[in-house]
Amino acid sequence: MKNNIDTLIQKFLDGNASEQEELILEQYLLDNPIEGVTLFELEKNDIDSRLRKKLELEVPSKPMKTLPMYWKIGVSAAAILLVCITLVLTLNPPNGSPLAGLLDNTINNDGIEVKNTSKIPRVILLEDGTKVILEPNSYITYPEHFLKENRKVHLFGEAFFKVKPNPNKPFIVYTENIVTQVLGTSFRIKSFKQSEQIEVSVVSGKVSVYESSNDQEVQKNGIILTPNQKVSFKKNDKKMDISIIPEPIIQIPDTLYNFKFNEEPVNKVFNLLYMAYGIHIEIENNHIQNCTFTGDLGGLTMNQQLELVCRSINGKYEKRGTSIFVTGTGCP
Repeated sequence: MKNNIDTLIQKFLDGNASEQEELILEQYLLDNPIEGVTLFELEKNDIDSRLRKKLELEVPSKPMKTLPMYWKIGVSAAAILLVCITLVLTLNPPNGSPLAGLLDNTINNDGIEVKNTSKIPRVILLEDGTKVILEPNSYITYPEHFLKENRKVHLFGEAFFKVKPNPNKPFIVYTENIVTQVLGTSFRIKSFKQSEQIEVSVVSGKVSVYESSNDQEVQKNGIILTPNQKVSFKKNDKKMDISIIPEPIIQIPDTLYNFKFNEEPVNKVFNLLYMAYGIHIEIENNHIQNCTFTGDLGGLTMNQQLELVCRSINGKYEKRGTSIFVTGTGCP
């Protein structure tokens, strides 16, 4: 049993895990929050962060070829048994078990309806390989088999999608007032009936978001979203506001950037941030152009990186729409 779990973890860390094996690990981490578990905190932190990154980014991360030593040291038999039992129950929940009732699956004439009646997100794997993380109090409907020309689903509530690329079959998500269409990307939709607005945010790839209409001849109110952008659709006035997501995600492989700087011009620093996140940064004050920056921005969020750089040049930044504007008096 110990060998089985070691093999599964090793395969993921080596980048050789299958879609189903990744799904098992993702579901296990969702079912067992790190803050509520005293065992395996280092291991789960490492696996959790890499699973999140793999889920959120289309670009592949550099595979880890060796298993960390701390995974092989001090692993108790009880902990291994707990992990194995949880994985088995997650993959094949028995009838009457707590896990079996967390997802309410119904098959009817309109297809399959899945409701998340639990208090934690649940992972759904569609027949085309698309992954859906369905949030609590949400449900999704989709056909038992997708059509040849497209893949249509209906969402009520909130979900994160990682769509399996297929240029010949666009993936289309219908919500209460808007339609989101993609070919292959990862994004989040929040559309609750009681809310005054609908939100669509893109982690990777590109999506088309437009207002739904029964009249095909009426021009649709729509926009194109690229990575780290989101749109808020206000139901009352049918207005779409586009902006930057709260915590942007790096879009390029880690081999293409180095966040350690030594007396580098701030222009170079901001250009690297633009390349990493795909968000335009505009310097509004010429005095800032002459400043340099020394420091390590690795391991920080984009917001923390901007704060640190701006503090060193007596500046500040502001998000306006899909761009960032930097102002200030310049370096001392």
